[in-house]
Amino acid sequence: MSGPGGKGQTLFSIVSAVYNAEAYLDAFLESLEQQRYPFARLDIILVDDGSTDASLARMEAWQRKYPQQIRILTGANGGPGAARNRGLDLAHNPWITFCDPDDVLDPGYLERVAQFIRRDRHDRAAAVTGRLIQFFEDTGEVQDTHALAWKFSSGERIVDLNREPHYVHLSAGTVFLRKAVLDTAGLRFDERIRPTFEDAHLVVRYLNSCPRPTIGLVPDARYYYRQRAAGTSLAQSGWASDHRYTSVLTFGYLALLHALADEHGAVPRWAQNTVLYDIMWYFLADRAMRHPIAALTATQRRDFLAQLQRILAFIDVEAILDFALVPVSIDIRTAVALRFKGNAPAVWYVDSPSPQSSVRRYAYFYRGDAPAEQYLDPAGSPLTPATSKRIAHEFFGEVFAWQRLVHLLAAEEPSCDLGGSTLEIRSRPGPPQARYLPKDTSADLRLDSALPERTALRAARLIPAAGLRRRVQSRVRRAFHPGAGTAAGSTPELGRFGITPVAPPEEGQAAADEQLKLRAATPEVRARYQDAWLVMDRPDHGFDNGEHFYRYLACHQPDINAWFVLKSDSPDWSRLQDEGFRLVPWGSDELVLLALNAKYRISSDTALPSYFPIDRKRFGGGSGRFVFLQHGVIWNDLSRWLNDKRLDRFITSTPAEYASLTADGSVYTVTEREVRLTGLARFDALHQRAEQLARQGSAPTTITVMPTWRMNVAEDMDRAATAAERRAILRESAFYRQWMAFISDPRLLALLRRTGFRLAFFVHPSLAAELTGDALPEHVELYPRPGVSLHDLVLESAAFVTDYSSTAFDAAYIDRNVLYFQFDAATFLRGDHPARPGYFDYHRDGFGPVAGSVDELLKNLEALERNGFHTSSVYAERAAGTFAHRDAENCARIFESVLELEEE
Repeated sequence: MSGPGGKGQTLFSIVSAVYNAEAYLDAFLESLEQQRYPFARLDIILVDDGSTDASLARMEAWQRKYPQQIRILTGANGGPGAARNRGLDLAHNPWITFCDPDDVLDPGYLERVAQFIRRDRHDRAAAVTGRLIQFFEDTGEVQDTHALAWKFSSGERIVDLNREPHYVHLSAGTVFLRKAVLDTAGLRFDERIRPTFEDAHLVVRYLNSCPRPTIGLVPDARYYYRQRAAGTSLAQSGWASDHRYTSVLTFGYLALLHALADEHGAVPRWAQNTVLYDIMWYFLADRAMRHPIAALTATQRRDFLAQLQRILAFIDVEAILDFALVPVSIDIRTAVALRFKGNAPAVWYVDSPSPQSSVRRYAYFYRGDAPAEQYLDPAGSPLTPATSKRIAHEFFGEVFAWQRLVHLLAAEEPSCDLGGSTLEIRSRPGPPQARYLPKDTSADLRLDSALPERTALRAARLIPAAGLRRRVQSRVRRAFHPGAGTAAGSTPELGRFGITPVAPPEEGQAAADEQLKLRAATPEVRARYQDAWLVMDRPDHGFDNGEHFYRYLACHQPDINAWFVLKSDSPDWSRLQDEGFRLVPWGSDELVLLALNAKYRISSDTALPSYFPIDRKRFGGGSGRFVFLQHGVIWNDLSRWLNDKRLDRFITSTPAEYASLTADGSVYTVTEREVRLTGLARFDALHQRAEQLARQGSAPTTITVMPTWRMNVAEDMDRAATAAERRAILRESAFYRQWMAFISDPRLLALLRRTGFRLAFFVHPSLAAELTGDALPEHVELYPRPGVSLHDLVLESAAFVTDYSSTAFDAAYIDRNVLYFQFDAATFLRGDHPARPGYFDYHRDGFGPVAGSVDELLKNLEALERNGFHTSSVYAERAAGTFAHRDAENCARIFESVLELEEE
């Protein structure tokens, strides 16, 4: 052997904790076998953590092939920390890493780390880390989008965390630690910490045990982290574990910070940042539309916040407010600082609701009682805001802080005085995409120049997001496509592991995009699309408020330059084309020309393909304002989905819905300035057709059943490997069993025979595809069907049966009977579906009785039959009192509300 770090030395012991990884072990071990670093010099310790599948058999097969390199340990399930500790005790090489058995290593991974260690001749790096790149098992897609990927944008270097505390590291899978330090300091994984953070807990204690907390960064050492299609890895499934809200906090964050504070007097900033990195994901999770964190009980939330208070006592308020390692907005950071530290900067943030608006939006934050405020012009005269509102920033069921929002004319040059102090005015920061440039590397930390090293840039400062994006994209291209740029090595063939490397950008794409943007500004195109109203529903279908509003514009406002956007292969394309709609294909160059000239983008959907129907990165978004027609009446809390979107006009239908959005103290960021109470565009045709049927004396003769498709069931089905497995997952779900029990019940069939009614079962297309052949009873008619809209069925309904669908509001709008079937009310809004509880209570506000079982639902339906299918006075009065308007003038009101934007 040569000296330390020499080419002949056996450097690496790889410890891997294995639990039910049968499906992944071969790919993992093959990726080790294919390393350019000599496999014969590896020490691989596989620790079976009580697997119940054939993982052990696969490990033994590999051990028979490589008895000198692979050792196996077995034991009862104790978690990854316990398994790794057992392997660590037996490891004998100087550098230890803890790869996960479902991941894959780039063929050059170990060799590049070894090269780095050889260049670090004076052993300045306490730890060395490779670059984690995510790959998605179901598609093979690769994404270099980890929140800490920016660390590698400056090439190979050694970082001193005391000088650059943002360069934190948490993963044991991609870190290489010195065995001597681990043994001397007696460091092992804390087995009480699970399901997450045990890695970071060890890494922080390890770095703290070294003379200097230094980390070597090796960007070309690529570690492919598998995002399992089944979502079964600990990182993916850990949020559902109670330990995530107890053990991780107590034994992970708190114990670590307490020990560091005892040792140093205060927790080093780099360690604070490490803990904050993990903690901030809790707040992002609570802001998610659908997340297991929503299922926490009131007691769990209270205990969690109490423990978080103890933890954040060790964290500086500046660390919270300056934190940019996780994409948490200034709202979240300020709310956390106020809740747990009691203070935040006296800042008045300003932004503009729209580029065309002369009114600007200003906001400050506070906690507790509202402060005495005064708005002043430069001469000291009082100003009155056009609109004002308090927004509640709520987390885990508690209001952390209030955001005081006002609209004032920018020309007034306002200032804000709070209790005699004038707030500092700052532009409201966008999403925290900025990252830190490295400081000049200390002379004693510079690597040997035997291999190329990028010159470190001076002065720690923030990179603008756009500049960072260009740099990262350039480096990703070089990393995966050698020959472009300066990346070392050759592109590995990763297809055998199910990994699809990033495709290089198409030749001339940027130039073609620029030509298209120039074309959008030509007189010919401007003549066609100048001041256009771009209207759409979703890219693949119409039949919603966008289609209805476009039809109104075409018939009643022919001077408006309106266009409807839809995929050319949509089943609705030919129908609308035959009707005379001016159609522009979604995804086409023509849409780019339209969008860049449009005065308004008008849609019933705020998902990105409708909200910005062209690629903003390539073309920009255009200057058009966005009008949100809505898909239905909001009854739940959608603030997590809508608050980060700029909605210049927001259409509502009921006073309660309007108040939930605009009321002082609500959780929504929109105000009376943006929101209008007009009614939905599709209500016009619904009202007109209902009146026509009433004049004809035509009585409804259909029972329409419309369940809300469950996101948790859909996700489970998407992970299925075969069609048979998909069907099995569906048929085993409570959703399928309950609804099938209802539509198959002999009592329902008897009712249909007595009344002569038919049964229409309207389901999500994903469910309809599974309900073929003999999957449904003969008396059930499956929808959707070509040429039949949901409104057709609502109009024909003697009874409209649903669980949570907002289409119940459509039924109530025209006095159709509504029955609710909510067998899963306890979990539907607590993580099983992308929604949270809102202002609407089904028992108090609903348009019909609520059943929790099939028997109860059938009794409610039979009671309705005995009443001649006449709506009870209770529910009729509710429907009458729900809507601000019940007429056919909704589109006209929407049109006028859009014109109001031109006056602002």
